[in-house]
Amino acid sequence: MKYISTRRGLEATSAETIFRGLAPDGGLYVPALEQDAGRSDEDLATLEGAERFVLGTLFDDLPAEVRSAAIDRLCARFPADDPAPPRKVGDLHML
Repeated sequence: MKYISTRRGLEATSAETIFRGLAPDGGLYVPALEQDAGRSDEDLATLEGAERFVLGTLFDDLPAEVRSAAIDRLCARFPADDPAPPRKVGDLHML
């Protein structure tokens, strides 16, 4: 996914946004959304599934192993299998 600065529209990769923080022009990086990512309700049925969807969408240029390791570290912090199951409310999924 590409990101753009809120000031001058400078483009960056997700890795660049992580390491830079702010854009060189002082703006904030926001996702340059081009199309619907094509999620299904099953993608958001668990915390792990939601994390996989979000990280896969926002950080698709980072290796899958890096994203999976981050999700595994997150989920290992909780004693329950699904500590914060998202709930569908209308067309939204909420934690």
